[in-house]
Amino acid sequence: MSNVYTGQYACKSGITSDYTCGAVTNANTTVKYPEQTYTFNIAKVAGTDWSLPGDSGAGVYNSSGSTATI
Repeated sequence: MSNVYTGQYACKSGITSDYTCGAVTNANTTVKYPEQTYTFNIAKVAGTDWSLPGDSGAGVYNSSGSTATI
């Protein structure tokens, strides 16, 4: 999704976890590896079961119709 922001509501339909929605808690996620730190324009969504193994490739969307992929 373009222009993702903290507090935005996002939903997805995954093969494992089915239809789930949640609020974006961080729109720019930093991932730290031993050799380097990366910041991605991706979103963390509230809820521990928002996405589960097997949901890869699921469509993600918000109320404005923007889409992305897990």
